[in-house]
Amino acid sequence: MKKILFMGNTAWSMYNFRRVVFSDLISLGYIIYIVAPLDVKFQKELEKLGCKFISLDIKAKGTNPFRDFILIFQIKKILEKIQPDFCFFTL
Repeated sequence: MKKILFMGNTAWSMYNFRRVVFSDLISLGYIIYIVAPLDVKFQKELEKLGCKFISLDIKAKGTNPFRDFILIFQIKKILEKIQPDFCFFTL
């Protein structure tokens, strides 16, 4: 099965603006991974659609280069683990 990873800075926006796309892709047989900061309410909603949720501490307005370096390392680890066929970053 093909895997698609979507990354965004809020689970809320991923659910509210992309849930139809996620549902359509899942119905076509894709495995959908959502990477976003933890938001229990919308994590559950995304999982109800059939998405797999991965929590990542992304700061939408972060300016700390050290935290950015750590974030890049964490993203690299996620990509290596999942090995998605396609990635969409909406940060």
